[in-house]
Amino acid sequence: VLLSFLAVVLGFDAVCGERERGTLRQMLVNPVPRGSVIVAKLIGGLLSLWIPLALAFVLALLIASSNPDVLFSGDDWVRLALLFILSCLFLGQVFSLSLMVSTLTRDSATALIICLFAWLAGSVGYMNALPSLSRYGVEEVPFQNFMEQNREFWNIYNREKNEWNETHPSPGEAYLKGIQGQGRLRYAHPRGYAWLQQENAFMQDKHMERASRSHKAMSANYQHLAREAFLVDQWSILSPFTNYKALANQLARTTLSDKFRLLKAGHRYREDFIQYLRGRNAFASRRWFTDDPEHQEPMIPHPEEMSPEMLAPDSPFMKERMAWAQKQEELAATDATRQLDLTDLPRFGADWQRNLGGSLAVMTPGLAMLLLTFGGSVLVAMLRFLNYDPK
Repeated sequence: VLLSFLAVVLGFDAVCGERERGTLRQMLVNPVPRGSVIVAKLIGGLLSLWIPLALAFVLALLIASSNPDVLFSGDDWVRLALLFILSCLFLGQVFSLSLMVSTLTRDSATALIICLFAWLAGSVGYMNALPSLSRYGVEEVPFQNFMEQNREFWNIYNREKNEWNETHPSPGEAYLKGIQGQGRLRYAHPRGYAWLQQENAFMQDKHMERASRSHKAMSANYQHLAREAFLVDQWSILSPFTNYKALANQLARTTLSDKFRLLKAGHRYREDFIQYLRGRNAFASRRWFTDDPEHQEPMIPHPEEMSPEMLAPDSPFMKERMAWAQKQEELAATDATRQLDLTDLPRFGADWQRNLGGSLAVMTPGLAMLLLTFGGSVLVAMLRFLNYDPK
């Protein structure tokens, strides 16, 4: 933004300002082609803009590269180089437009007013007006609709969960007695594990159904808001400033379209992961809550014989069983069969980001507008200067 303002300052009086000072007439007395004068002014102005940009760009890269958490791939370096070229073209576009205005006016005051008004309207004004203008013609669905739908999905899930618990009561505390820690249960009774397996299989299935319904409802609600954002990106091509911002986001893969691409890739991976678990009957597996082998001796061998007093933490029986459990924990620390093999898990796909060719294809309309505006303004400035009166 600052360099674009500098481009306006350098270009608005490049021709009309010299006419007012009388230097333009003196220069044209010499046998210098008028086209060469415009080219010289263009090159001088661009170098005055591109050199500070290059210094700031290199400094920013040095700061980013010094961070050990930042690693640039080969594709990233190519995109950074293209971003620098894009920034140079944008500054050239703004400067050439200012130079064109300077050839179309007779005094620098008029040129300054036109350039400043265009700079403010095209940057701050148009950039802030686009989101408001994009709302017209797009029907917005209240977010409260999704909130009510999601609340109903949770109510259905909780109701089904309560109904299952009523028809499948817990076998009792003694059957589930064990050592809990690090998100797992150990040394519970086989009957307790069997009940937990049934509960987990049912709850996981219902939880995924609820999540799928919520995702569909949320996607339907967000489509209207996304449509507004897409309209902003489409109409940003009309202003050099918003067009440059949109092109930079497309090159960096940070647009809303890229975020939706990542969201779809994540949803596909979720479906693949669920199918992977279903294929191995994982939802009915006891490995969700324990790493005990099938032959593991339970902490309470005969739960049906236990009284509440015997299950109390300070009872002699429980002290004895806790000492037994501590010895079992020492053995479990070196038991390789308790480790879960996850080497065959499905991997997240690498197609969630656009490649460089895809990014350039998306950028084509904006790049065409930038280059046409740049070249057209230079052409108009040269044609106008050929007949410009220096008096």
